[in-house]
Amino acid sequence: MDQRHEVNVVEKSLLNQITGCVKGAVNSSHHQCVETLGKNLSIAAIAEDPIVEAVQYENTQEYPFYLGVQWHPERMVDQDSPFSYNIRQAFLDYITEREKSMAKTQSTEEDDTSENISNHE
Repeated sequence: MDQRHEVNVVEKSLLNQITGCVKGAVNSSHHQCVETLGKNLSIAAIAEDPIVEAVQYENTQEYPFYLGVQWHPERMVDQDSPFSYNIRQAFLDYITEREKSMAKTQSTEEDDTSENISNHE
């Protein structure tokens, strides 16, 4: 069974918006951690030790769901925890909305193509 530990969530981060929390318990079974943040990434949560527990892309307009967490939301004992359930739901909601948006864009492009073909006949 995974260990548990507390994480401190950065206020106004994507993780904070998703979970509605500034602190919470997550599982821990990792043997690696973030030492240096990549370009355009920011810390979304940090543990007391102080290991980076979550990162996000800084420009959430460009990449609305670019979130990496060090724990395993799918393996948490408390699947109703905001650090499990809310992350899962937010991800599924994002995928659903993205698919709808892509289908709408594709449909519009197909309509434009059909219209162009009709105009050339």
